[in-house]
Amino acid sequence: MKKYLLLLLIFILTMILGCQTPNDANIYYKFIDSSNTEIMLKEKPKNVAVLFSSFVEIYNLAGGKTNITVKESVERGLVGENVILVDDGAGKTINNEILIASNPDFVIGSLDITEQAKTCKQLNQLGIPSALFRVESFED
Repeated sequence: MKKYLLLLLIFILTMILGCQTPNDANIYYKFIDSSNTEIMLKEKPKNVAVLFSSFVEIYNLAGGKTNITVKESVERGLVGENVILVDDGAGKTINNEILIASNPDFVIGSLDITEQAKTCKQLNQLGIPSALFRVESFED
């Protein structure tokens, strides 16, 4: 089951990284995340923050590059040590000041981690595209 979930999330992220919405030439990609928020990326993300280490692995496998993340991502060997860290653990206490100062153009977080959900909602209000995902079943 986990294999299917991983493949589904890789497919979704590949679509985010490699597709353009045909209806609007000014938008790189548009989608609805797991919190039912419409996310619009004006261009291909270049400075991406991924706040959940399992999503770092999937994002990287889909062809993305994580520039900002949490310490657990480094500890698991998913990113190099030169990334910007916004949490000294698994993403449960995000330092929003460091995150915003890092100028991300796209943020990915887990809907199941309260601090990440709160952070992403705030970032969206500030105009920083931030998607929340929940992956519990194949449909997710």
